[in-house]
Amino acid sequence: MAVRAAGVFLAAGMTAAAAQPAPVGTLTCTSMPSKERAAAEAVLSCSFEGASGTKFQYSGALLRQGDATAPPGKRVYVWSVQGEREISSGGDLAGRYVGRTGGESAGILSRGRDASIVLKPPVNTSQLGDNSAISVLELNLKAVRA
Repeated sequence: MAVRAAGVFLAAGMTAAAAQPAPVGTLTCTSMPSKERAAAEAVLSCSFEGASGTKFQYSGALLRQGDATAPPGKRVYVWSVQGEREISSGGDLAGRYVGRTGGESAGILSRGRDASIVLKPPVNTSQLGDNSAISVLELNLKAVRA
């Protein structure tokens, strides 16, 4: 009987651990092309605004797919930030995010093996024009101290 109860507890714990991330805010990054970097790389200045009104600043770098022919100039990248909990400090969002390519997963970036934080481009990109976030393969963020 004790073994059976432990199995039920373990299954319930696994279900709770596999909870889907929920929207916690928006990450907006701006880049200016650099002659010192390859056309598919960019240095970023980013801001995060949480659903509760919290705001944090980040610096970063990204690697894009197929952006070598993109027009020069300032680019804006926008993602919906989804996580298992609210972003409560600047360090919560810092880290390396890797993108998915192809199909419905195109443009989605996730951090770490557990994908505890996921960055998704907005579904309705017509409101934003050319949302360059869809072409990002890798994003590295560092918190900027105030």
